[in-house]
Amino acid sequence: MKERDDCGAMGAAVINVYQLDTKNEYKAYIDSAAQHILYGQHRLADGTLCRAFPHKMTVWADDAYMSVSFLSQMGKLTGDDFSDRHGYRHRRGQGKHAHRHPIEEGYQ
Repeated sequence: MKERDDCGAMGAAVINVYQLDTKNEYKAYIDSAAQHILYGQHRLADGTLCRAFPHKMTVWADDAYMSVSFLSQMGKLTGDDFSDRHGYRHRRGQGKHAHRHPIEEGYQ
């Protein structure tokens, strides 16, 4: 896995399927996606998740969807608040506004 595109929203869907059918291969994919999002994904110095391509260290709006959809489903599955435990909620919320491009200031 290189980016959240490889595992974020798809991982959230696999978690939903795993809750209905607990196949080992589903669990392996879920664990791999969690490792990537929590520990392997590139981050800015302030902890905001970012991309390494097509431009290095860029923050994309859809990345919030990719990571939050997975982490929320992972929390439902395990009962663990991943976003809180890793300080993710704070960093992501802070980083989103700190890294907005000036042209986007009028858009919420």
